Amino acid sequence: GALYGDEVARFCCDVTEMAFARPHTRGYVTNWELQADIWTQVLADSRLTIPPGSASCGAAALVVTAPPRCPPSCVRAEAELAFELLGFGAHSQLLAPVMPAFDALDDTSDDARGAPRAALVLDAGFSFTHAVPVVGGRAVRGATRRLDLGGKALTNQLKQLISFRSYNVMRETAIVTAIKQRCCVVSDAYEGELRRMQAQPPHKRAHRMLYKLPDPLDKDTDPLGAIVGVDLAHSPQKELAQQLQLQLQQQQQLVQLDVERFSVPEALFHPADLGLQQCGVAELLADAASAAAQTLAGTSRQEQSVDDVLAELYGNVVLSGGGIKIPNFSAR
Repeated sequence: GALYGDEVARFCCDVTEMAFARPHTRGYVTNWELQADIWTQVLADSRLTIPPGSASCGAAALVVTAPPRCPPSCVRAEAELAFELLGFGAHSQLLAPVMPAFDALDDTSDDARGAPRAALVLDAGFSFTHAVPVVGGRAVRGATRRLDLGGKALTNQLKQLISFRSYNVMRETAIVTAIKQRCCVVSDAYEGELRRMQAQPPHKRAHRMLYKLPDPLDKDTDPLGAIVGVDLAHSPQKELAQQLQLQLQQQQQLVQLDVERFSVPEALFHPADLGLQQCGVAELLADAASAAAQTLAGTSRQEQSVDDVLAELYGNVVLSGGGIKIPNFSAR
């Protein structure tokens, strides 16, 4: 049978080799039948009071977020689904990166100089990452920049690393995603950290971590696995650490993580590490801000220089999306 959304966490105790069906491809909806099934399941939730096709649904409006540069065909198909199948009285599609800007800025009114309030949004999503300048509640579309790298690519990279060094987890999307979310961290100084770890013996590496893979026969364990609370890096003796490691591995399947913890998220800052010839998120923001400043300078009611616009954008950098939840991402 099929499980939708949070039903997986509520009703499924074994996620090994679970197949995931998503209506999106590269961030855009391509399977509208599956999208309709998901929305119907969500709206039928007893916690909501707008079942599809009901009078309450006809009196409500459906607001949906979408990535920048969404094809017009997707907008039309989404409107047809909202009106004809679900029975909503109104429908609106908004750019996903614009919404965090409303929350980050006090309001969308003009500032003291008469220029619209501005923010620079970095949206690190599942399929790609966008840098979007937002002025007066509207995205500057001509200055929007995209990096074709997101959380999915990071998960796939971690799959390959673990499969090469430990166990074959190429079909364990849910488990590897949990490992990424629980273990990965962004390094402040990646090159220096990498050199230090390469100079250290494996059993003394400060970032070393053990992750226990789930046991389908043990119903009391986390179905996504768990971090083992043993720090081998600071064991008093090398022999003791090796004995403890061997004992743990005999009892359960363990994945050892050290360099992978910060080399995987580093791809967002250096996509060339994955063979993608595009700039990282820092350069992406700078490019979007520069393009927006050139577009907006002198267009407000009071003349603003390029430096003024840049100062306002860099003073209101907003981070959104699942990718920013990686520890230390904001600081980096």
